Amino acid sequence: MKKFILGFVCGGLILGSAGAYASDKIEAYIFPVSYSFNNEGKNVEGEYATLNYNGHAYVPVRFIAENLGSYADYDEKAQRINISFFPPGTTYITDPANPDVRAGIIQLAIDGGHTLIKGAVSIDAAANTIATYELETMIKFYDNDNQQIGEFSWSTNNMPLKSGEIRYFMDSFPGNATSYSKAVFEVRQKKTNR
Repeated sequence: MKKFILGFVCGGLILGSAGAYASDKIEAYIFPVSYSFNNEGKNVEGEYATLNYNGHAYVPVRFIAENLGSYADYDEKAQRINISFFPPGTTYITDPANPDVRAGIIQLAIDGGHTLIKGAVSIDAAANTIATYELETMIKFYDNDNQQIGEFSWSTNNMPLKSGEIRYFMDSFPGNATSYSKAVFEVRQKKTNR
């Protein structure tokens, strides 16, 4: 009788824990769909799939972001998906010798004797290439008389830029360049790692 009761209790615990475990699962279906970006058709291929759950389509974030000209990355430590993009109408500055590298969304403010700067640097994705890039860049700021009034150096700091990535930066440099009329972007070093 003791074995029967022990078996009954163990069975109940197993069934109860299986029910609790199963409640963390969902049932979704692969949704055969194609996408259109500005009337240009794109099919989901490879590792990507669109899911249907309770009548809602769940789309692959990286596929959508990259087809909209954005960059998507997962920050495992923060458990966050980051989507970076240059807003429509963004003016870029490029180095004619490296037109695939660009800077944009440049904002300046003065803080004491320093100029605060924030913006973004990106490198265009090379077709079917998984590469990282070590960059050293400089932005020089000029006034209306074409006199240099400040310069800002930025590098990937041992965190290479991935192909297609948009990286935001915030820093400061000496002087006041907030009244600049022209900015010149220069790529001082570009090392490709494949």
